[in-house]
Amino acid sequence: SPLRENAGAVEVNLTTEKIADINEKLGQMEIFSMFGGSPVKK
Repeated sequence: SPLRENAGAVEVNLTTEKIADINEKLGQMEIFSMFGGSPVKK
């Protein structure tokens, strides 16, 4: 069932390397103020 599938999502294991990769990619994203980020200045 979808509920069981979604409950299994908490069993994700990330390595420190994968977390660093995700953080790097997040740092490259432009987050607009409507999503709670700072206004984009270019």
